[in-house]
Amino acid sequence: MAGLVVGDLLDVFAFYDQSSGIYTATRIERKTALAGYKLRGRISGLDDTSFAIGGARIDYSGIAVPQLPRLADGLSVRVSLQPVPVAG
Repeated sequence: MAGLVVGDLLDVFAFYDQSSGIYTATRIERKTALAGYKLRGRISGLDDTSFAIGGARIDYSGIAVPQLPRLADGLSVRVSLQPVPVAG
């Protein structure tokens, strides 16, 4: 952990405790490149084009409505993201 710096790419493996809503990391690996990102958590701030998971805003406006699952604030989800942020 001491060798990690802001901006490092990481693979974090964790167990989720459903009763507390907390992830506990079991392994952290530094990576030099990633093909994409995966993020898990609960949806908040849902609107017609985006939602938040923690501090990350996820824009889903490029996905056709028939391909979208039913989304709701508080729903636990796993998303796959592009490796380069678009517009922040």
